[in-house]
Amino acid sequence: MSLPPIAAQARQITKSFGNGNAKVQVLHGIDLDAYESEILMLLGPSGCGKTTLISILAGTLTPDDGELEVLGEPLHRMKSSAITRFRAKNVGFIFQQFNLIPTISCEENVAVPLLIQGMSLSKALPHARKSLEEVGLIEHRKKRPNQLSGGQQQRVAIARALVHQPRLIICDEPTAALDAENGQRVMELFRNLMRQPGRCAIVVTHDHRILRYSDRIATMNDGRIVESVATADFDFDHHR
Repeated sequence: MSLPPIAAQARQITKSFGNGNAKVQVLHGIDLDAYESEILMLLGPSGCGKTTLISILAGTLTPDDGELEVLGEPLHRMKSSAITRFRAKNVGFIFQQFNLIPTISCEENVAVPLLIQGMSLSKALPHARKSLEEVGLIEHRKKRPNQLSGGQQQRVAIARALVHQPRLIICDEPTAALDAENGQRVMELFRNLMRQPGRCAIVVTHDHRILRYSDRIATMNDGRIVESVATADFDFDHHR
């Protein structure tokens, strides 16, 4: 059985922070493939480099060395201005703390990625409403984030991440601020939305309860990928 096309490919990626005696190497020659139409979860202890790695894959952080191709584009050869344009068009972000703007409505929050691309608010809002409808929150479109529950806020964040139809979705601990029930509801919704052809999601998590929503799991430790397997082959008992 042939594999789907590669959405993101990292080869020998390294990254360090600081200078001189304070220099700390965070990533040590990372090799990683992420495929279209899959949810890839990155699992590992705090400080192992997961967030640094997804920041590089998303183009928000530059590696020290190595090669990185995302959606067919060689990010390691591109200028920062070109990467910024690429990211605005092709990458969606979902965060642990939702990162919604508290002073504007849910539909205005969801419209933000389109506004960043230069679309007018009047044209962006219908797209935002459609995205909110997909996550089951159209009736809350005029509310501000603080009028919603945590689970609802994360669903708004998912709508915002997907409103511009990105092909790569980067998630950093998307269920960490939610209880178990809301976390599972959010992941069920997210998995259903990710079934569109050509999309790829890379999810950083500590939450073993949501690993079953993935297609593949890559385990990190000390800045290295130590294992990458299909979820069906993952040894859940060993990693508890």
